[in-house]
Amino acid sequence: MQMKAYSVEWKFWLPSEQAFKMILNWKTNKNVTYQQFALEYFNSSLGFKIENLSLLIEAAKPQHSSVYRLEVTDENGIVGCTQFKVFVFDHVEKPQLQGRWKALADRKCHLALSCLGVRGGNVSYTWYRGNELIPTPRNLSFLEVEADVNETHTYTCNVSNPVSWETQNFNLPQGCLSDSSESRLLLFWVIAMILVTLFLGTFAYFCVQKKKQQQSQTNLSGLQIMYEDVRQTRRYQELNTPGEGSTVYSVVQFQFFNLTVTFGGHVQVLNSPSTWRVVIFLIALPEG
Repeated sequence: MQMKAYSVEWKFWLPSEQAFKMILNWKTNKNVTYQQFALEYFNSSLGFKIENLSLLIEAAKPQHSSVYRLEVTDENGIVGCTQFKVFVFDHVEKPQLQGRWKALADRKCHLALSCLGVRGGNVSYTWYRGNELIPTPRNLSFLEVEADVNETHTYTCNVSNPVSWETQNFNLPQGCLSDSSESRLLLFWVIAMILVTLFLGTFAYFCVQKKKQQQSQTNLSGLQIMYEDVRQTRRYQELNTPGEGSTVYSVVQFQFFNLTVTFGGHVQVLNSPSTWRVVIFLIALPEG
């Protein structure tokens, strides 16, 4: 301020009281007087330079951000006022970048990333894939994206404020890369096993059907019919030459070979022939 100062007052806006609070006052040829409230609020870190009427806050903190007012009164009682807003920022700490991932099909991986541990407010978040900026709709501390395992595997979170910035990187986990390959390999093996199972099932079905057909033919070929004249088999009965109106006895003998018997699901072939005899009555009727 370009005026000869007779007295000076520094004030700041206290939001909790919605009013300006006195920090200090000074008059010509007198010492600076600091307000007790101000000393406590600023932790006794205040200073004042008479040469240029400057207020010093040696240990400023973000909560000291506010509107500050300088009031200067000259010898004639004219008051000049200047006020301005002051922002105090902490140095941005290096963030912690945490991520969750899930392998997807087509060699892709779903990523959910979060920047954590950032102190203070008024920070901006910027995301990069390699050196490529990832556009986001808002200032987000988290990011969800589908990563292609064939592309760059490094993701970066940049945290900044008007006075500092820090970054942290996240590399795509090897498990995500391997799971994607393993998923394709697993799918290939599942399809292969299904095809092999279908082939073996079809092959076994035709083999069973062929075996049943062969067994059926064998059983039919094993059936033999033998005719034995009773007159030539004395074990049964001896007959004279048949006359008119007499009855002729004959024996029909059925003989089976390779008889197949099933017990409790087990197949057993009996090679011993089995013979069945049937007596056939032939009636000789008189002519005319």
